[in-house]
Amino acid sequence: MVVFRWFLFYRFGIIWVDLCKGLSIYIVKAIMYHYVGFPDPKYPYFRYLNFSNFKKQLDWFASNGGFVSKEDFFRVVSGEISANDTSGFLLTFDDGLYEHYNTVLPELKKRGLWGFFYIPALPYTEKKILDVHKTHLLLGMHGGKKMSDALEKLIIPDMLIPQDEKYFTDNTYTLQSNFSDEVNFKRILNYHLLYKYRENVLDDLFEQYVDAKINIDNIYMSEKMVKGLHDSGMIVGSHSITHRLMSRLSDEEQESEILASFDVIDKIVDGLKIKTFCYPYGGSYSYNKKTLSILNKNDILFSFSVNSKDIDKLCIHNQIQELPRYDTIEFPYGSSNKAII
Repeated sequence: MVVFRWFLFYRFGIIWVDLCKGLSIYIVKAIMYHYVGFPDPKYPYFRYLNFSNFKKQLDWFASNGGFVSKEDFFRVVSGEISANDTSGFLLTFDDGLYEHYNTVLPELKKRGLWGFFYIPALPYTEKKILDVHKTHLLLGMHGGKKMSDALEKLIIPDMLIPQDEKYFTDNTYTLQSNFSDEVNFKRILNYHLLYKYRENVLDDLFEQYVDAKINIDNIYMSEKMVKGLHDSGMIVGSHSITHRLMSRLSDEEQESEILASFDVIDKIVDGLKIKTFCYPYGGSYSYNKKTLSILNKNDILFSFSVNSKDIDKLCIHNQIQELPRYDTIEFPYGSSNKAII
């Protein structure tokens, strides 16, 4: 039988309507969230996607393709059905943030939805705030210009990686071009500064510019909350231990970051049903072939990166450890979330 297709132009790419299958739309989009909800009065410095906009965005997704069911998605990644036989949006939430449990989870449950929640293990193993969130706190308190000027006084060229700076400049924070000072500050700390210096540099900045003692219990979910997510049917996965770029770590460091993080999460939830990973920072520059090898040989079912593409048949067959995600700011009602990765 000949299959006739109508090709349609859509805001986020070309989709097709298959006439012999009852006008089914084949399109799967994973969406990446970080801060969602209401700013904590103790820490009003993080830039949140306001909860009302989050709900509006969920409404928009529901009206523009709907959501992929958990059962269908796992049948796709396990090879039971084709990626061309399911459709809709997937929701993913990074960093194990407190509001993911007390704000996001109730809304998802109310709507009968599900999502992926990717947890960095350091807040549970060492009771420390991640460097990436120290960076966001400093920017929220003092702004990009002041923090960039302060950072330049603390670093010298020998503290930066001997790598092509233009590569990271061309491939990071491309959706945040209107925040040049903030982007400069984050780019140096997240991509260019050698890791052996980064924690000390951030500690120096905190000593100078942060008066209050930071309580990580107000930033990250407790272990009980993480287990609550898992027990309520959400998918809990690994976001490494320290939220460092995999591509800047040695092979041994990468393996330790990945395997140890799964051990921590497995213990917290009392037994992971599946293993799924999410790259810190995301994008093809954030990992390498060794990362993919480690994930594959340790039976990680799939991993999420960051790339503004749909999940299609080729992704499932050839890039199961590199599934793409869109940022929430690429869709209606998501533009207030600018403090990403």
